Amino acid sequence: MTDSIDPTTYTALGKSILGQKVTIPSIYNTFPNWNPRQHPDHGRAREEALNPWIQRWVIDQRTARTLETADFGSFAAVWCQDAPFDILCTAVKYFAWYFVYDDLFDCGALKHDEILATKYKAASHHYFKCSLLGEGEKPDLTCFDIDLRNGLQCWDEIGEHIREVCSKSTREVLYDEMSRYIGSLNNVDINFAVHEIPTVEEYWDRREATAGAHCVIATLPTIYVGLVVDCVLDPGILGDKAAELVAAWPILGGTLLKSTKPWSFTCGSTVDFASRTIEQVSSCYLPLNWEPKDQPTILEGQQPSEIDEKFIFDVGFNDTNFSLRVTLLSDATFLCFGIAHHICDGTDCFEVVRAFCDLLSKKSIPRFALPPDAEGTRLSDKMIAKTEWTKEKRDMYYNTHAENLDNGIFKFGRLLWRVLSATFAENLGFAEKLSTKFIHVPGAWVDELRAKSQEELNRSLLDINLTRNDVLAAWYLKTIYSPQPSSQDSVDYYGPINYRRFIKPAETGTYYIHNSVGVLRCKFSVEQLRREPIANIARDIRLKTLQYTSPASIEQYLRFSEDHASAPLALNARRGGNLAVVLLSQWTSFNYTGLDFSGASLDRQIAPVVSFVNPAVTIPFNLTIGPMVLIEKNGSGGYWIRASNTSSGWKAFSHFSRMQNLFPAE
Repeated sequence: MTDSIDPTTYTALGKSILGQKVTIPSIYNTFPNWNPRQHPDHGRAREEALNPWIQRWVIDQRTARTLETADFGSFAAVWCQDAPFDILCTAVKYFAWYFVYDDLFDCGALKHDEILATKYKAASHHYFKCSLLGEGEKPDLTCFDIDLRNGLQCWDEIGEHIREVCSKSTREVLYDEMSRYIGSLNNVDINFAVHEIPTVEEYWDRREATAGAHCVIATLPTIYVGLVVDCVLDPGILGDKAAELVAAWPILGGTLLKSTKPWSFTCGSTVDFASRTIEQVSSCYLPLNWEPKDQPTILEGQQPSEIDEKFIFDVGFNDTNFSLRVTLLSDATFLCFGIAHHICDGTDCFEVVRAFCDLLSKKSIPRFALPPDAEGTRLSDKMIAKTEWTKEKRDMYYNTHAENLDNGIFKFGRLLWRVLSATFAENLGFAEKLSTKFIHVPGAWVDELRAKSQEELNRSLLDINLTRNDVLAAWYLKTIYSPQPSSQDSVDYYGPINYRRFIKPAETGTYYIHNSVGVLRCKFSVEQLRREPIANIARDIRLKTLQYTSPASIEQYLRFSEDHASAPLALNARRGGNLAVVLLSQWTSFNYTGLDFSGASLDRQIAPVVSFVNPAVTIPFNLTIGPMVLIEKNGSGGYWIRASNTSSGWKAFSHFSRMQNLFPAE
């Protein structure tokens, strides 16, 4: 791929498909009496049938975790809502199989080997002809590696059940569709062989065959925070304190209920804890190869996804709200706390870990309380500050949030389509692919960046005080968009706004876990982010932050959310490519490096120190609408940033990290 992408190619893609139509069957018209509800035993099918099947056949544990995280059981449970349990179990495995098999072509052994792919597809045709129709013998698969063999053999138990319950004519239909699916794999370039954009109908025909299904219902993100503690901790004590924490705050031992509108949760006593021992020292297990410099530095040699695997293990799909994973090394302990994002935000995640540390130190922790809205009280009625409303003022604030957030399943689907379109554009070379890295930013560099930006702003006579977070966000936007070609495409910067401080606090001595985050949107264009100085970008972010954190804005955000509590909410991004939206979350107020884990230390003479923090918000299948950025402090005045950027952005990163380039002499 070239360093820069001609923006007209993405525009041409949009113009070429404008006005085209494709017909997609409506299940509501085909089956008038059908309605979307789930089989009551879908959770049981996932735990008893699907996840064990994945573990048996998918060797790579990272892939297995991803497949378990995707809620195939929920999708199959809608289609098999009244079927016997054994049919439901086969359906969930059948649906999951498409992703096991498809991965072999997308990112497995067949990705770059056309000869092997052709041979494997031929074997697959014979395999399913024998399995579904009973014709011929199954092919000899010993010439393929174990992943390729498993990609077919894992289907045996599915095929066996289908032969038991389906007629010959039904199996013939299944075989025809299976043949069409196999034939469509690995030939996306055929649609572009004449260097022309295919029609929507041509693309959809291939997509319908290759995807195997029209949609995927996946889980909501999980917040993970990985901590490197520089001494060996006692796993027995850690497990006991995890159980004590769940007993004290039972929402952590409960489950997420997605069958209700809005989604809800239960309280419970499930303790999702696991530990493992690895005979390595931390410097070998997780080498953080970076040299301290006076400007931002990319952590080379370790991708964030690889770092995540050092912390996260044995996390199959389940609905528990909280998990703790412990990895014991020869000289350190890796802790990984995970909490369902639906019920908690970054602040809650930190408070949970802090409460865990307090229990280790034999300190008391706040009593558990339910959030007000779980007891039927609207949060907008719990505002500390009372706003005097006129209709015009109320409508102005309310409509701002209504413009930022789409509601309803159709608009949620539109966002999903944008995500898939961005992925489509990346894969076909219409847009640069995004990749994620860790960045270390010295505190002194940030202070200089803020001072220079503030000095520029003061010359404009604006009485605005920029924060470190403002200039960090503005600088990172520059690293993404400055290397891009000139364009008037829109860019929406979304940042979190925690509204808990505006709500009347819980009873003294209590704490409730609640995702109390709204969003602010700051509208830019690519050209603006390329040309404007950092001071101006930081100014706009600061002004929007002040606007969105006013009590009036918070109250109307809550009212909008409450008015649409039963509808899916999605970011209402403006038109643009895969760089049209940036999501930036600041964890800079969470002092993880100051937490005390000495209560679990095997050597009480050593005071444990948290030497590294790995924040992560996992999204199934790594789908994203644009660059994502997580900023957190490193414990010594600087920052770690986990961020995505384009290849051209990473190549130019060093250039845009030098002060003389950010603030050229006049």
